[in-house]
Amino acid sequence: MGFHSISGRCSLLTEDSWSGAVGGGDQRERSADDWVRCVSKIAELARLIDEAAFAPEVFDRNLGQIARMLGYDHGALVYSELDVPNYVATEETLAGLNAYTKEGWLAADFRARYIAPFPIGRIFADNIHVPAEQRVSSDIYNTLYKRHDMANYVGWKFSIDDSVWIYSFARSERGGPVRPEDIRLLQQMAKAANRSALVAQRLRSARMDGMLDGLASVGVAALTLSRDGRVLQFTPQAEQIFDEEFGPVRGVLRAQDRASQAALDRVAASARSTLGLVGLENAVVRRTDGRRPILVEPIAVRGLGLDGFPGARMLLVLIDLDQPGRRAGGVS
Repeated sequence: MGFHSISGRCSLLTEDSWSGAVGGGDQRERSADDWVRCVSKIAELARLIDEAAFAPEVFDRNLGQIARMLGYDHGALVYSELDVPNYVATEETLAGLNAYTKEGWLAADFRARYIAPFPIGRIFADNIHVPAEQRVSSDIYNTLYKRHDMANYVGWKFSIDDSVWIYSFARSERGGPVRPEDIRLLQQMAKAANRSALVAQRLRSARMDGMLDGLASVGVAALTLSRDGRVLQFTPQAEQIFDEEFGPVRGVLRAQDRASQAALDRVAASARSTLGLVGLENAVVRRTDGRRPILVEPIAVRGLGLDGFPGARMLLVLIDLDQPGRRAGGVS
């Protein structure tokens, strides 16, 4: 899975320059030490990409390391629908991305406007594709990007399932603008990086399936919600609870009781929000035929890695209070 073809352009991976040409046009041989350092860096980049594929929980950390090795201050995966903020990045990089969201910069973001029509796979660099005066005179550049060492940006879009994501790299003014050789390097590593994210997402989904299977095996009624608040999967025990008063309707969890529906809507809204997975409140679904309520306990899906990616974002454990011996942890 590594991008070993990059070895042909090894000089792009190291700050140490190769020995230049000598007088008369003769070409000096590249030093063995420089070559060893370069090949070692290639191997380390390939290792980080491969590890991220098969260990989704370290994807953000490895992406940060890859960014630094390539000469950037930040590396992130960003969901292309920027009005629905989802990011995979280190805490340091998230500081700038969350500021972007909380401070409401989307409408003023020249990068978002220019990268939106770019075809999937094509490398975008703002200092190349955005007029210089528009870029450096903008409020977002001077107020947000410079403050968070994101003055110079490069990235590309790619697809995962039915969604489009952006590999994004940024560095400070001190790091300098993105150069043509930087773009050539990213073009060579993009295919491996895209494949790594796709494999990591598949592994995350498999882990989620395994968790739900485990809950079913011990008798727990549970279901999962996606990041758009829709029902993805449920255990057979949950299916036994569903009826005309409570259950999924075309992917949306519905309740006949109006107050209960409002509580379920709040749970779904929490699944959709990147800021709503802390302090989650239980929902109570009341039934109109004299039966006792159903308690819906939301639990954020964490520890699988790539929490912002497509797939399960929230686990809901259902407790039917008409079955007092049945507990959330399993059988009576």
